[in-house]
Amino acid sequence: MKPVHSLKKTRGFTLIELLVVIAIIALLISILLPALGEARRAGKQAVCMSNMRQMGVAAWSYSSDFDDDIPAFSWEWNDQLSEWDDLNQHGSGPEAIADQLIDILRHQTGRENMRKITAGRFWFPQTRATHLVMGQYLSQDLPRSVVACPDDRNLLMWQKDPQGFEQGVFSLSPERGVESYDSSAGQYWPYSASYQFVPATSGNDQKGDFYHGAVFQGGWHRRILAHKALLGGRRMDHVRFPSQKVYMHDSHARHFSKRVLYFAYEQARQPLLMFDSSVSIRRTNDSNIGFKPNQPDRDTVTTINYEPEVWEGDGVTLSGEPSEALNGYFRWTRGGLKGLDYGGTEINSGQR
Repeated sequence: MKPVHSLKKTRGFTLIELLVVIAIIALLISILLPALGEARRAGKQAVCMSNMRQMGVAAWSYSSDFDDDIPAFSWEWNDQLSEWDDLNQHGSGPEAIADQLIDILRHQTGRENMRKITAGRFWFPQTRATHLVMGQYLSQDLPRSVVACPDDRNLLMWQKDPQGFEQGVFSLSPERGVESYDSSAGQYWPYSASYQFVPATSGNDQKGDFYHGAVFQGGWHRRILAHKALLGGRRMDHVRFPSQKVYMHDSHARHFSKRVLYFAYEQARQPLLMFDSSVSIRRTNDSNIGFKPNQPDRDTVTTINYEPEVWEGDGVTLSGEPSEALNGYFRWTRGGLKGLDYGGTEINSGQR
């Protein structure tokens, strides 16, 4: 007769064993999360650098097809080049550029009802919107994520709903000045770029009729004043130190600190596109300090009255004050396109 085997009870986890398992899992997570965060940060940085490199290559391609010209808005006050009559009625250089910008946007977005911009002489979209000229040359639809830093959350959000932006549906949007979201000029914000072209790509290197000077009322540190502006007409062969001169930079340093820093802070660190299409990570205060283009014979420096808006970076200055005076550095290179920012001392452009 076969023996009858009794069923054995399965032993469960004790509370201590369960706590040990949970502790091990928590330890593994604490070890892996920083590594995952660092990998994610490095990935976004790589995308950012790739974006800038693509824009540099596109600029050189444009230049090779257009007699060595640097991409820039080119319409003048007496040009009538648009198929839309309302965009042929400009009486000044800034108005012509505003009409060219809207002409590009109407063509590249298919939004033929975009409003004509009423542009005053203080409105200067060249730093944030010159990429649109290259986009038209490449027949690119808009908006395009390649012009947005992957950490520029606001721009990426606006790109998804440009018409919603114009209707004021985003709580974090420009709110004052001629470029506010509820003005005709504000239409271009969802089509703007995180990356900014240095002003010397659009105006004379010093003196002359163009002043890429400091800041004016309202704290709009992006705007640049154009006196009797003779804009455009800059060429790649005007650049003397292509590997040492900044061509394009982000308005903010986003990758290397918990805080998003405006580019002109000394401790800001970010990828920079040079004129030879190379991209390297540089600290702002390693750059030459720059000058005032309208006073090339002096040692004075262009200063920026940085007054951040709530949507911009952390919305506050590092000091906690409403505004801070910051040096311009590579944004206003001494000598303009003829000067250099990194790897050497400033050239003598007639300063004392």
